[in-house]
Amino acid sequence: MKDLIDKLIAAIPVFVRQLVDLLRTPREFIEKIDLDSDAALKEALTFLAISFALAFIATIPMLPNNQNKEIAFGVSAVMAAVSYAMSLALLLVSWKMVGGKLTFRKFITVTSYFTGVSSLLFLIFTLLGFGIFNGWDEEIAQLIHNGGYADPVDLMKSTGYKVMWAVMGLGFIVTFIWIFHVWRTYRELNQVSRLRSAIAFLIFVLLSPLAIGLQFVMASSFSAAAPPAFPAELVGQWELTRDSRSSDSGVHNAMMFNFDPKGYYVNLITKATTNGKCYVMLSDGSYGHATVSGSNLTLHVEKHTQATDDKCNNTKSEFGKDTINEVYQYAIRQNPDGQQLCLTGKLGEACMSPAKK
Repeated sequence: MKDLIDKLIAAIPVFVRQLVDLLRTPREFIEKIDLDSDAALKEALTFLAISFALAFIATIPMLPNNQNKEIAFGVSAVMAAVSYAMSLALLLVSWKMVGGKLTFRKFITVTSYFTGVSSLLFLIFTLLGFGIFNGWDEEIAQLIHNGGYADPVDLMKSTGYKVMWAVMGLGFIVTFIWIFHVWRTYRELNQVSRLRSAIAFLIFVLLSPLAIGLQFVMASSFSAAAPPAFPAELVGQWELTRDSRSSDSGVHNAMMFNFDPKGYYVNLITKATTNGKCYVMLSDGSYGHATVSGSNLTLHVEKHTQATDDKCNNTKSEFGKDTINEVYQYAIRQNPDGQQLCLTGKLGEACMSPAKK
């Protein structure tokens, strides 16, 4: 890593001059290059390599603490090479479909410079987005930074996380604006009309989401922490009912939990009271994702609502409640009637039985 940094420092002055010229006048910069020479290709690839290396070094603070930096660099290099190859392939396909005349060597030279600039532009928005995420929702950001697993429901509820993706989305827009800005250079080198150039750009835009999606899949497979396995013993629907009566009045209480194999759950608690003439039904329901650590069952609440159906007054109401995560102690117990799921939490202890099929 030290040798890499030393070489980067030595090459920075030339790189900065090239970067400034590219940002100011990209077409004039390319016109000054002998695209047929080996030296031009070598310089272009050097510019691209420095761009990718700077991007990696800038994102080192964002890597999980438990991740080996040398391995991360190797993975980053592979992903950068795949990303560049895909960009080059998309451009080649887009221009060749409209009769572009630019040779493969020239394509590599020109695209190396333009891709280097694109990667640095997107890097700015990536760093800004992660900075906002860390500042806004530090607890979740630090959990990810320490190599922990952040529940998808918690991420979707995180304002900082959503703002981060919005900022990175803006980065994609800026990157595409840069590509549109340099498209004229490609058109002149490919010697095609404005109409054919517009068609090539449309083809490139339509194909780009496939390449971007593949890159995100690769990135997530390398960097995402594995979700904890959800216990098979909890999977299924569990129910509890209690009834009480006195004279003409009665109360019916019911609780239901349903867990799927991936831990996604639905919970419904109802209480119905009657005076013998009419009834009032209170419902408290939520859904989201559940995770288990030891004997702790955490419900990451995505949506929580409470509803009232008052038949005595012919009124109905429903309103949303807070989505604060709920933590229970759980245990699977055996009794003469079979298994029970016992949860201890905000309602004391409640033991539910598997739903009858």
